[in-house]
Order: sequence, then C-alpha cells, then structure tokens
Amino acid sequence: MSVLNETVFPSRDPAVNDSISPASSFPARPPRPFSPTPDPDLVFLHSRYEEVRGRTWHGLTRSPGCVLVTGEVGTGKTTLLRDLARRIPDSDPSAVILNSGLSADELLLAILEDLGMADSSELLRLGIEKNEIPLLSRLTPFLRRGRDVWILIDEAQHLDAESLVTITNILREAKSFAAPLHIGLFAQPEFESALERSPGAELKAFFTATAFLTPLDPDETKDYIHHRLHKIWPRTPVVLDPGALKRIHAFSEGIPRIINLLCEEILGALTTEPNEIHITEQRVRETIEQYNALNPPSRKRASSAHLLLGSVAALLLLLLLLPHSKPNAIIEGAASGSSPVPPPLARASVLSSEIEREIETLSPLRRVLEAEGVPTSKADDKRSLEEIAARTRLTLIRARVPFKTFRKLGIPAFLPPENPFFATREPALLLSGDEKQWTFDLSHHGRIVLRAPHRPLPLAFLLQPRPYLGRTKKKGMKGEDIRAVQEILFTQGLLLAEPNGYFGPETLDAVISLQKQYGLKPDGIVGPLTQLALYSLESGR
Repeated sequence: MSVLNETVFPSRDPAVNDSISPASSFPARPPRPFSPTPDPDLVFLHSRYEEVRGRTWHGLTRSPGCVLVTGEVGTGKTTLLRDLARRIPDSDPSAVILNSGLSADELLLAILEDLGMADSSELLRLGIEKNEIPLLSRLTPFLRRGRDVWILIDEAQHLDAESLVTITNILREAKSFAAPLHIGLFAQPEFESALERSPGAELKAFFTATAFLTPLDPDETKDYIHHRLHKIWPRTPVVLDPGALKRIHAFSEGIPRIINLLCEEILGALTTEPNEIHITEQRVRETIEQYNALNPPSRKRASSAHLLLGSVAALLLLLLLLPHSKPNAIIEGAASGSSPVPPPLARASVLSSEIEREIETLSPLRRVLEAEGVPTSKADDKRSLEEIAARTRLTLIRARVPFKTFRKLGIPAFLPPENPFFATREPALLLSGDEKQWTFDLSHHGRIVLRAPHRPLPLAFLLQPRPYLGRTKKKGMKGEDIRAVQEILFTQGLLLAEPNGYFGPETLDAVISLQKQYGLKPDGIVGPLTQLALYSLESGR
C-alpha cells in the first residue's frame, strides 16, 4: 500500500483565531441552540465539567506539563479544548492541532507553522522532505527563549507511534532546560491502551494530570437543554415534560452531541425565537421512531450512541437545506385539526431511498472502485480509505485541492469522514461544483449541497499504482521516478528533451508549466498535487 499525505494540513482552530471557520461553509443561518458544532460560548458548566476543566488547566500550567483528557465520542472534548484555548494569553505562542492524522514530520511542521516559526514552502525548499533539516532543531531555540508555549492536540488517538515519540522528544527537550511548555492531548478512551506500551509509556511519564469527561446524568441533561435554549432564546419560556426528558436521556445516554442532534430534530424548522417551547413526550417518541425507521436493525448498535456516527448528522444537513416552515411556538406531536407536514426525517428518508435505488445500493466509493475494475464487497463500506488502499493495492493520496484544480484533474475524489463540514461514517464522493456550491454523494443520505468556502478542499484519491505516486515523500525522487514523470511531460509536449532520469533545468521548467496549467503553485516540486496533475495527464482525463 502506498499512502501519500499532503505535506501540511491546516491546523489552526477557527474558534481560536481569525482563520475561516468551517461554519462559514454553510448558508448563513440564525444561531441555533443545538448546533452540533462545538461552541465554547454554549458550554454547560456542570460540576463535573468544571472539575475536569480546573484539573486540566492546573496540569497544563505546570512547566513543562502534558495533560490527557479522555472521553467517549461526543462528550465535549473539542469544546473543552476550545474553552481552554481561550484562556491562553494572546501574547503567548500557541498551536492548536485539530487534524492529528499526520506523520511525525507533518505534525512538527504544523506545530512550527502555528507557532509562527516556519513556512511550509520555505522548509520544503530547504530540504525538509529529504530529512536534511531536523525539525526539532527548529523548535529548540524557540523553547529556550523562556516564553510560555502552548500545544493542544485534538483526536490524539489517531497519533501514530512516531508522532508519540516526537511529542515525547519535545517534552524531554523542554524539561532539560525547564522551558515553560504546555501540551494538552484530547482523545477517546482507547488512546489509553497505546500509553501502556512503548512509545506511549515514555510519553505517559510526562503527564502532569489526566481527566475523563463523563456523560450527563438525567438532571444534568435537563439543565443542559434549558441552558442551550436560554443562551440562544433568553426570553422564551421552556416546558420539558418529564416523559420527554426521560426518553431523551435514555436515547442519548447523556452524551451531549447526541442530545444536540436529537433536540435539533425535535425543534425542526424553528429558526427564530418563539413565544414558548413545549417539548412533549409524544414529539420525542415520534422523532426517535422516525430515526429508528431509517436505520434497519442490521445497521444498529445495541447502544443509541450509533447516532453519533454520522447518519442523523448528514440527514440534518439535508434538512437545513430544505425549505423551512414558519416558527412553531409549541413543539408537540401531530397538530390537531390540520394535516401535519410530513416529518423532516420522513422527507429525508424518501430522498435517500430514491437515490439508493438509483445507484442500485452501491455506495459512491464502491461505484468508483468498480469503474476502475476493482472488485468490491459490502465490507468495503465499513473499511477506512487506508484499509481499502491496502486491500486493493491502490495508492491513496490526501491533499488540499483548490476547486479549480479539482475540475481540471477530472479524477474521482472523496471528502473523508474526518472533514470539517459534516459528520459521516463514509467518504463523500465529490460530484460537481463551482465557486458557489459543491455537491456530494453519500450512499444512505443522498446528495448534500454545501456552500463553497474560499479555501482548498481536504480530498482523498484512490489511484492505480504509478512509479511517481507516493515515492517522493520521504526519500526524494529516484531515477525511475523522474523518468516516469519525464515520459508524461514529453508525451504531452511540455518537455522537449528526451527522458533521461535526470531532473535538470528543462525538466524543472516542464513541471512548472504543468503546475501553471492546473492552477498550482509553480515551484517545480513534484508533490501530491503535481502528482495528481501527472496522473490526470497520463490517464487522458
């Protein structure tokens, strides 16, 4: 299997700085009480959360300090991270890494960029990809200055062994001269098993505090719902029937993100502040039944926490794009004396079913693979892109691609599940788009349309093996790789000299010409985006 990641992924947290927020990707909407996006402005300060926050902050401020916060999916780890990030003094350099699926070098480079110490293009020109410059040596002088440095890493369970060694080395370096370094790791509980063996055990020795975020109990669930509603609609009285609360807590198991998704659906099209909100047991029961009807038993988990895994989130996104009715004052069951509008989940079910029939139950991922002559099975729908690449011997390339470049490439591309736009368990096939909106296809949720943000897309590509794919990341280009590149450039008339396996000035000029054609940075580096352009040319797309 060949897996090639883009050299640098964006890591700055939109809730902490002025970079473009993922929320800006959606059409402008009024604030909603139960938006699934983690928002420190809506944080619910129950006693256990405050205890975890206090313990975490105390551990962080010890120098050098490393803290670990664990919790099940949806319990509020990212919200806590953003909450703590707001406490960091503006004058202190900080790095907030939201994408932990990076190699060790990529992680260090992302940290350096966030700290304002490095520019990726500069470091690439200096030879980072050939390991000619140890990245840690760039960080050491910075730590010696004696200024507080903060590094917060979300989804730390995705860190590989080499990245754990990197973090340990940073802490060891800081400890050697008592540098005020503060590192926070936020992870799911399975991360703790990685800390019981090397190299995680070495990192664990540096922990100054650990904390665990637990789900809410029934009383906290009630207070949480009232808190979120009051924050957005402070003048609206809220009535939450005891039976409704009991069902919400039982279904969500007290996990805030599931509570958000369920209550978002219960509120339906309500977008402006109503005169009153009354959540009845009947309305909650109907909403849960609608969800269960859309999830056959074969795809259910014993726990209701499967809601978190993305299906309802994607359906909610569909609903947000459907026409909205006028605000309702009472959130009850079926209205008496009138024909109720079909429930939103039912409308989404019809749309999803029509699309599923249209594609003959094959997921977008499997359709693309079979079009490439790769046999597939239903099991592939549950595999990660890395697992599929290993099984099929395809090359997986991840890169942030400008939309104009994507259209020029003409290569099937997927938005991975770990994307900043919507929650899903499967890769979303990018169908079409322009500067205004994009259209994605998902097997069980149909087509999703998003307003296009003014930034490149984090896309993944599964490609047939080529000599030049996945070979330039760490070892540099070899003679056969260069020759393969030259043959494509020569065939397309971009290179006038015969291929010779030597990357000279003529080859450099030809690569730059190719990059200009595809709207890429004309730097002559045959990185992931340039390799995609070469693949596109070779495939005649």
